[in-house]
Amino acid sequence: MKGNAPDWNGTLEQRFNRKISRDEETGCWIWTGSKTWDGYGRIQRSRENIYAHRVSWELANGPIPQGMMLDHYVCGNVSCVNPDHLRLATPQQNCHNCSLPKHNTSGFKGVYWDKEAGKWKAQITFNKKKINLGRFEAIDEARLAYCEAAKKYHGNFANFGSRNE
Repeated sequence: MKGNAPDWNGTLEQRFNRKISRDEETGCWIWTGSKTWDGYGRIQRSRENIYAHRVSWELANGPIPQGMMLDHYVCGNVSCVNPDHLRLATPQQNCHNCSLPKHNTSGFKGVYWDKEAGKWKAQITFNKKKINLGRFEAIDEARLAYCEAAKKYHGNFANFGSRNE
């Protein structure tokens, strides 16, 4: 086979297993095959590209229910396909567990500098609505307000993301 030609030898499970590297330290199963631009593994099934973590889940647990997606909640590594590192989530729950956005300048999820007030602002999104948690003199106070709200509104899907974690 040349270049990136698909590997059609064997069953989907056999082809899948040839493309993972197990990291004993983290427990991650790192996808070594083809990946999307943002790092998700992909494999071909019936001549269609699908996410490798979805194949992993289905091999271990059966079909993913309609309207649900998979959350990489244990390690946060989108190249990991270990089914024990995945959980079912609604799209909203999956968003709750997102990490710190790259454009964030405070270093803390849900914390922003409010130029007009000259204070740190904390806010959280729930049910597609932004909830203002207040303005604070100290960044640590704003972060604490976000973390408390994340526990309340996001429950087990809360992500307190910061650049230091």
